[in-house]
Amino acid sequence: MVKMRRFWLTSCPDEGAAAFEAVATRMSREMPRVVFCSEHPHSYHLASEIAKTQDVRLRARRRLNLPTVEGEQPETAMAEIDSIARQPGPRTVAVVVETALIQMILCHLLSLPASQRHRMGQQPGAVNLLLNESGLWMIDSVNDIGHLQARCAGSAQP
Repeated sequence: MVKMRRFWLTSCPDEGAAAFEAVATRMSREMPRVVFCSEHPHSYHLASEIAKTQDVRLRARRRLNLPTVEGEQPETAMAEIDSIARQPGPRTVAVVVETALIQMILCHLLSLPASQRHRMGQQPGAVNLLLNESGLWMIDSVNDIGHLQARCAGSAQP
């Protein structure tokens, strides 16, 4: 029996330390057993924070071999995520990459051309949930920013 795997995708927020903490806390609630990230230093830092809160060992984290966005096709951005899904592993995975790469992955799943990636609502620090079962991808949640809005509302109060 193949179990559904949950891939939580996020990017680093632009709003500073409080937003960064909100994203790390939100992702930690999903209890990922492995955290992947791109080569970007901010992505690696956020992935490290998520892994630390879940007591995922450093060896469990690895950097993704993701392409640059300019000139790439959506299927190129999806290839590394697909390779993770094909390997046996934990049911819950966190992936921290740049916002534009999340847009490219969503374009691929929706069969949209790369030129449409800017139409994919994706705020920095948003959380997205992709489900994978037996190689089939489903989009469960896109551009969830509730954790960022709650953080901002909380900090605005005296």
